[in-house]
Parts: sequence; structure tokens; C-alpha cells
Amino acid sequence: MSQEVKRYDGSIKYLSKHPLYGTWGNIKQRCLNPNNGHYAHYGGRGITICERWKNSFKNFLEDMGEKPDSNYSIERINNDKGYSRENCKWATTKEQLFNRTNTLRYLYKGKNLTLKDWSKETGIKYQTLLRRSYSNWPIDMLLTTKPGPGNNYKMRELTQSEEK
Repeated sequence: MSQEVKRYDGSIKYLSKHPLYGTWGNIKQRCLNPNNGHYAHYGGRGITICERWKNSFKNFLEDMGEKPDSNYSIERINNDKGYSRENCKWATTKEQLFNRTNTLRYLYKGKNLTLKDWSKETGIKYQTLLRRSYSNWPIDMLLTTKPGPGNNYKMRELTQSEEK
């Protein structure tokens, strides 16, 4: 017997035919099925699906609601935690790009921003900040040194004579 849910327009639709049923199923596969191609990045590294959602699409739908539109997909707010009402939201692809495990984030003067956001904040080109980051510039210099002649600081080890 299929689960049913009342749609916001009052009509009844079988849950297995709901547009978000596949989203829910994919979450379960990534978290619970070791044979899934994405399992290593989800279940394999400890990402779980909450008990409330594990066996109930209806609960998932009640907690998440409908997608705002087709440009949105489910995102975990904290990338190291599992799928649950408290840790999930609908987000655009652009928003999700900033919530990846390989996104560079820098904490400076109480702000924790991505390098792209720091570029907007400081007016320094993203590529400049990225090069500085890979050259291990100290955070204050990375974000405050305006580009120009003579500002090509390179991180290096001090020799004994320089330390004195």
C-alpha cells in the first residue's frame, strides 16, 4: 500500500510518484548502500540519514517541504553531519559550491568567508588571493596587501642570520 500525502492544493498524490521521492531515495542510497557509486563520499565517511527520514518519505516531505523551484536541491548545512531536518535546506547550485569539503574558508577579524567572498570584501582579485594562499601568506597580509609593485611577499624559512 503506497503512502499518501495531501498536497498543498488539497489533492491526494501517491508519494512514490512525487517529484521529491527520487531525491529521498538517492539520499538513502548514498548513505546506506555500499554498492552505490557515491557511498564512499557519504555513508563511507559517516554521513547518515536520520531515523525519522530513513523509512518514511512522508516525514522527509513534511520536514523539508516542496523545493522552491527546479534550480534548488537538498544541501546539508554542515557538510560533516548527516541528513536531518536540522541540518538540511533547499539551496541553489551556486550556494552549494561554497559548502564543499574542498572550499577554502578563512577566518579573519571575526568573519569566516570563502576566498571568493574575501575577494569581493577586499577588492583584491580572487586569483591573486588564491596564489597568495598557495604561497602560504599569513592571513593578515593575504587579505590586506593591495596588489602592486613590490608586494610580492613569498613565504620562506628564515635563515639563522635573518632570525637575529
